[in-house]
Amino acid sequence: MQQEIFNQSYLNEQTIVLVVQVLTLIAASVFAYLQYRINRRLKILQDYTALNFIPGGTPTGPQIQVYNVGKQNLYLHKFEVGNTSHTFSKPRLLPIGGNEKSFYGLPVQVTPMPLVNTELNIKLYLTDESSHKYISEGSYIFDTLIMQQQISTNPEGTTPPAQVQVINQISLQLRAWTYKTEKINWKI
Repeated sequence: MQQEIFNQSYLNEQTIVLVVQVLTLIAASVFAYLQYRINRRLKILQDYTALNFIPGGTPTGPQIQVYNVGKQNLYLHKFEVGNTSHTFSKPRLLPIGGNEKSFYGLPVQVTPMPLVNTELNIKLYLTDESSHKYISEGSYIFDTLIMQQQISTNPEGTTPPAQVQVINQISLQLRAWTYKTEKINWKI
């Protein structure tokens, strides 16, 4: 009789230990799964893709400077800037960092005369290090700036009041901006 009670209490203790171990295994599995999802989401957030379009110029004319401000290297396969389109035989690297010397210059057509106050589209076809495909879109515009300069036509100290001539100078200012960079499976 005493042996039966001992065996029964031993079995009850072992059953409780087994249930606690199974519950611990389930809790650890749920924790590991949730941690895996959190880490995967953090990796996606850390490996974001972003570009910045900034107007610039060279001695040969205006251009749009493309800076990679994301967290992974990108490769430019094709670009469309206004009416100009170019596909590369080998893609161009847009390195991480986007510092002032690390950019790719897109040509802007200014001959015979740029379209003034008309918004023109920019579209870039990109891939990343993992061969994911992206399209980055933006726009650019030439704004007209009218600057007035007043010039006196009479020398100072003359008795009639000085005549002032107003000269209007028109200059163009290039502005550019980025809308979005999306993961899209494009084909050239």
